[in-house]
Amino acid sequence: MNKIVTIITASCLTVSAAGLASDDRTAELEELLANDASKLIYLSRDCDMPIDAEKFKDLAALKAMMEGYGNTDNVDWEKVTKMAHEGYGKIKVEAPVGEKCPEYKDQLGEKYEWLKDINAG
Repeated sequence: MNKIVTIITASCLTVSAAGLASDDRTAELEELLANDASKLIYLSRDCDMPIDAEKFKDLAALKAMMEGYGNTDNVDWEKVTKMAHEGYGKIKVEAPVGEKCPEYKDQLGEKYEWLKDINAG
């Protein structure tokens, strides 16, 4: 009987730990996506390089899979959007008149090479 209780307890702890690890991975992915999105907002607003938000979501899903995060099903896009706008505000304070345009264009053009809007201009 003790062995059964021990096995069940160990199984529950493993499932619980896997859930926490999954939550950590999702939070890490959300932070990564928000960071990229804040740079895309900057490019769109301050560098005259409009980026389609829906296209970004689709490409972010592909990028997440390629980077080993799996899918973006658990991503809270509202949270990512809020974090991205907060990040944009910080970038705007650091570079108010487009100083980061070339840097971000290069960075994001490599990460999201399918964003033709970035690579074309």
